[in-house]
Amino acid sequence: MVQSQDHPNSSDVIERIRDGVLALDGAGRCTYLNKKAAEILGLDLRHAVGTIIAGGAAGEGPAARGAAAEGHAEGETAAFYEACRDAMVSQQYRCAEAFIDDHSGWVEYHIYPSPTGISALFRDINGRKVTEEELKRTELRFRALIDQASDAIMITDDKGHFLDVNPALCKLFGYTREELMRLNINNLIDPEQLKDDPIQFDVIKTGKPVLRERRMLHRDGTIIEVEANVKLIPDGRLLAIARDITERKKAAMQIVKEKELSESIINSLPGIFLLREYHGKVLRWNKRLETITGFNATEIADLNELDFFEEKDKAYLRAKLEQVFSEGSADAEAEALTKDGRRIPFYFTSMAIDIGGKPCYIAIGLDISQRKKAEQELQRANEQLHHLSDYLQNVREEERKGIAREIHDELGQQLTGLKMDIAWGLQKCKMDESLQQRLSSMSKIVDQTIAMVRRISSELRPSILDDLGLSDALDWQCSEFEKRYHIESRFESTVHEIEVSPGLVTGLFRIYQESLTNVARHAHAKRVQSSLALQDDHLVLQVADDGTGFDSETVAGKKTFGLLGIRERTLMMGGKCTISSSRNQGTTITVSVPMATNQ
Repeated sequence: MVQSQDHPNSSDVIERIRDGVLALDGAGRCTYLNKKAAEILGLDLRHAVGTIIAGGAAGEGPAARGAAAEGHAEGETAAFYEACRDAMVSQQYRCAEAFIDDHSGWVEYHIYPSPTGISALFRDINGRKVTEEELKRTELRFRALIDQASDAIMITDDKGHFLDVNPALCKLFGYTREELMRLNINNLIDPEQLKDDPIQFDVIKTGKPVLRERRMLHRDGTIIEVEANVKLIPDGRLLAIARDITERKKAAMQIVKEKELSESIINSLPGIFLLREYHGKVLRWNKRLETITGFNATEIADLNELDFFEEKDKAYLRAKLEQVFSEGSADAEAEALTKDGRRIPFYFTSMAIDIGGKPCYIAIGLDISQRKKAEQELQRANEQLHHLSDYLQNVREEERKGIAREIHDELGQQLTGLKMDIAWGLQKCKMDESLQQRLSSMSKIVDQTIAMVRRISSELRPSILDDLGLSDALDWQCSEFEKRYHIESRFESTVHEIEVSPGLVTGLFRIYQESLTNVARHAHAKRVQSSLALQDDHLVLQVADDGTGFDSETVAGKKTFGLLGIRERTLMMGGKCTISSSRNQGTTITVSVPMATNQ
């Protein structure tokens, strides 16, 4: 019967199969062999059919085995033939893998026995073996990575029973691998946390990974804080990676404690506190800022640093802020504006700092309302004292003027009358020489007394001060000083014929007197140079000596009433007093008072 080419026979079909196919009868004789099977077994495809290649089956001895099987089959091929004979005897299916040789490589053979013989199927598994070897190497690398990992790694079943663990996990919890294989993951979790927060196996089984922190137990009962990442792997087991975060938690807790401490310190400050980026957002402030200004936290976060002040102060504070970043720190006084419009005076101290690479500054403000109030009260008290001192000075000047007038007019006239009586008595007693001597002596005493009266009257209130003015009075005082103390004195004035208030004239004259008195008492000077000039609507009186001088810092702490009086008189006239001195370099006193004084 001729077969159509459209319907190939079974041999053609088998030849097209990539696997090797072999058929043996009950005697081990080859009844069919395809090309692939011949290559694998090393047989000649043309002569193998009909040849006994697996003799000895069905009770035949070695003598009955075919020539093809004798002495030629060895190694894995001989093992295959042996398996064929065993299968025919036992009538049991056989399957094995074998490495035939370098040419055929790895094959997997299946032996199917039947009462009439066997059928064998050879399958090339070289690709699978390569894959398996690569898988083994991958598993070895993976195992090495797991075993060397610093994090604890575990594999459990879907109930949490341990199936595999790495050395890091054993070390972390203090168990051996064998001990852990008998435990469940729940045995390592803090019971208190497990009670409130059990493991969500149902969620993990859905394929959703779970990342959370757990309080776990060391074998000795010590709490270990871990961060656990749990996920479902394709074979249905659970993979968990746990990282010890105990130290991190301690550090975080320490940071929280330090933050709480810093917050406590900041909130306990007596003033307001502000930490802000340079022209950026507010990073931190204390509760007192909210309490004092009336702004809440949300409003403060949105406010600019200058929004707390009036427009008139902003330029000044902006310059101070620039000073903070150019010099590192700055101080300022300004009135803070509260939400309800109140103005509170503050003293601010600011410092530049760097936070995370960003320029920032800290500002601390102290409420100085009480200090300002005390300063105002002190200023009023000083003004009252100045007015009182001014009044007392005027009263004293008036008293001096009155006393000088009384002495000059009353006592002077009495002494003049007494001198005239003595002169008359001298004319009447020319014959009595002893009486004339006594009267002459009395006349001299009266002359001395009259001169003393004139000097005292001039010192109390020189008439030249009222008659000729300030410049002439100062020039006269200079001459009198030189006569009395024998110290070379010079006075120069560029002020002539100007109208000066009586109070200012008296004040400058008394300052000049006190300055010369200090020279006579303390300076040990040989020369005094003084001057009076008009500069920018200010009368400037200067007295300079070439004496021993003094240490300004040392004298500042002593009760130098002369210098104190000079300063006080200058202040009462609204002027400024400068005293310059150093040892063995003399002393210069400069007094400048405005012409528009209210004296």
